[in-house]
Amino acid sequence: MIFGADPCPDTHKYTQTTYTCLPAHHVVACEESEAELLCDSGQTIALIGAFYGRADRTTCIYGRPDGKFNKIDCFTRTANQVVAERCNGKSHCSVYAVNSVFQDACSGTAKYMELAYTCELLAAVCCLTYAENRVITCGDKTQRLSCDQGVVIVLKVVYGRTDNTTCLEDEPADMQANATCNQSGALEAVATRCNGKKACEVDKTIFGVDQCPKIDKSIRTTYKCLPAHHVVACEDSEVELLCDSGQTIALIGAFYGRADRTTCIYGRPDGKFNKIDCFYPTANQVVAERYRA
Repeated sequence: MIFGADPCPDTHKYTQTTYTCLPAHHVVACEESEAELLCDSGQTIALIGAFYGRADRTTCIYGRPDGKFNKIDCFTRTANQVVAERCNGKSHCSVYAVNSVFQDACSGTAKYMELAYTCELLAAVCCLTYAENRVITCGDKTQRLSCDQGVVIVLKVVYGRTDNTTCLEDEPADMQANATCNQSGALEAVATRCNGKKACEVDKTIFGVDQCPKIDKSIRTTYKCLPAHHVVACEDSEVELLCDSGQTIALIGAFYGRADRTTCIYGRPDGKFNKIDCFYPTANQVVAERYRA
């Protein structure tokens, strides 16, 4: 099972994957060679995905002994970080496909590097032209984010109190005193819950330990609705993510577990749907690595 340890062994699960297709440059460089990333004048590189290792027996095999291709589940987990640090924000960048740059994840295997990137102005067309939605929820109330079309992409979250004007109705003065309370990790918490979904709900319980107790807080969320592909696969089945030629998969969100009592229930015993707060926390990472570039 690609997701690792089962988060709820007695519950029938499913995967939900949301992705979009970006116009992108795709580059492959065999081990010991160099890849060059280029953008036009006035544009800068925005990395979509990077891979260094081996995932098949067909890429970069010419002139290599057969025994160099036996291991096809080998990759360096920090490839995205390595390339992003070298290239993001530049109009020109060179990356060498060598172990000294990426670290050797499978000694004795002939590796290759795959890169997908776009240029900043193209990325802006994808994500920045859609209107922003802003939602403010006071106190202990539940906040709902939803999209009539597309899926939620969370841009900014403030949980706490950063002024003396928001959500003041019926609150005692001593609960408003600290106007510099901004809970850390709020964006990550809401994004994990909501990115890639048509609708989601959040409340104060997702933010962890209260970093400024006795202060009345609000949840202020800014998000967009991004057109995207949304696919569901029941447990023990397969899903295929596809983009047209010249485009690259950009993962928005992935979920593996169970969050309702209606998805993937046909032919399954009723007792398999009782637990609806079950999910694998690193599903995004697992799927992103598989559809890396």
